[in-house]
Amino acid sequence: MSETQVSAPAGTRDQVYAAIDGERDHQDLKNPNLLALGEEIALVMKYALLAFNGPPDQEVASEPWRRETFRELAAFCVRALERYGAPVRTMVGPIGAVRRPYEPGTRSEVYAAIDSQLDYLDERGRRTYTTGQAAMEALASATAVLEHWSNEPFDPTELMARVKLRDLAATLVRLFEDTGVPLRQPDPPPPPPRDRDGWKAGVDAKVVAFVDEAERSFNTISPSRWADLRDYLEELKSGVKTLESPLTMAEWVAKRKDHH
Repeated sequence: MSETQVSAPAGTRDQVYAAIDGERDHQDLKNPNLLALGEEIALVMKYALLAFNGPPDQEVASEPWRRETFRELAAFCVRALERYGAPVRTMVGPIGAVRRPYEPGTRSEVYAAIDSQLDYLDERGRRTYTTGQAAMEALASATAVLEHWSNEPFDPTELMARVKLRDLAATLVRLFEDTGVPLRQPDPPPPPPRDRDGWKAGVDAKVVAFVDEAERSFNTISPSRWADLRDYLEELKSGVKTLESPLTMAEWVAKRKDHH
């Protein structure tokens, strides 16, 4: 999770969906690979447990940390529904869908399905959540998702796991509408790459100088000097030597003698 977060004002669903869009962009950047629905559900369960239990190194989850986890959890639900279908809640009668529920949909279609669940709930009396209540509700919904998926894991038309994913996403959207949503900040830029070409050129120049010295001194160089040269070149080749500033041969020999 990103460490620096800014909360948007509560009150508009567009702000909530914009924050989820930002998290989805981050997910796609980190892992663009298509996951199986079972793998998506495993991630949902993992983050629901995190939101409920808190981080492993803390006794109690802080409010900001838990809300960041909720944003990630909501985005995982949206991703699964995008890729495997988002059932739309009918206002009366049995649960229905605009099209077969296991067909992939667009982000807008997923948000429309979440809206349908929120409209359905509002018809029966709007409910608000604290983060603690949302954590319990999220864990219960994620458990229901897992149970439905486990009952019929090989049925591509299995609907109820997707329904529970939609319901879980709707719970989190309602929480963020009421209390604000933490926005994912861009990851810091990576450190500049090491100038390995410059280092290699420096090493190459020193190796050439040492070889020239050896050739000039071939008739007079001592066995110990040859051993020093051989060991020095081996260390250069293996990368043991300091990359930014390789020692000269004389410096290396002196330093080596200091350690013996």
